[in-house]
Amino acid sequence: MSKGHPFIPKNKPKFWIMGIIAGLAGLGFGLLAFVATLFGFPLLMGFFTVGFFACWAMFVVSWFGFVLGMLGGRYHGLTEKPWHEQVW
Repeated sequence: MSKGHPFIPKNKPKFWIMGIIAGLAGLGFGLLAFVATLFGFPLLMGFFTVGFFACWAMFVVSWFGFVLGMLGGRYHGLTEKPWHEQVW
């Protein structure tokens, strides 16, 4: 992997980053739930379904917060900062 581009961008708000990560994790949980259902593992299917809905809920909350911050002008002039210093 290139050292010039970190996995988590430093010039995006935390809500945006958490929304993207939750969405990708939700896709993974959904795929695993589908495969567990296909092979007939009801316990695993239940576990992955709960994970899918938890990621979906986190995605909705994160993007709702991101949109409110964007409409409120909180991200105007956002600069590159470390994760712990970046705005929500």
